[in-house]
Amino acid sequence: MTKNIQKHHDGAEKEIQETLADLKTRLWQKQRTLTYAAGAAILVLGAVAGASIYISSNTTKALDKSAEAYGLFYGDYQAGFKSPGERYTKALADFKASNAANGTPYALLYAANTSYELGDYDGCIKTLKELTGKTSDSRFLSLSYYKMAMAYIKKQDFAKAAASLTSLISIKDGVLQDLALLEIGKLSELTGKL
Repeated sequence: MTKNIQKHHDGAEKEIQETLADLKTRLWQKQRTLTYAAGAAILVLGAVAGASIYISSNTTKALDKSAEAYGLFYGDYQAGFKSPGERYTKALADFKASNAANGTPYALLYAANTSYELGDYDGCIKTLKELTGKTSDSRFLSLSYYKMAMAYIKKQDFAKAAASLTSLISIKDGVLQDLALLEIGKLSELTGKL
């Protein structure tokens, strides 16, 4: 009988050891899975934090460049004694840098206005076309088409100026529509279409 008890005891002990080994293996696998999950979560959180910092940094840079450019464009006290050409050239570079960093319609509109003031009507038109392709805001579209028409008039391309003004008139809830009609009348007079 002692042999039977010993065998039974050895069998139970072996079964317990196998169960413990199995539990250790499962625990180790779960621990490994949790470690991988925790590592992945840390990587994701790090990526989100990094992206957030990067976006915040770009936004801050864009705002700084825009603020400096506005001051140069309007000739405030910080512009010092620079000539208008120097101010506008620096302002244009700052508006372009602001647009590259943050891509706001304001930066594009002011870049176009600055190009216009510098006499770069082709640059003005190109920037305004970029703006009209990026926004659906009727205020920006209205201002863009109006300034585009003025640039075409400076280039003496009256047909394209009239087309820009017609685009302005067709904007739903647009501003400057009355002014566009007046400018079309002036263009008609200039081209002899009384």
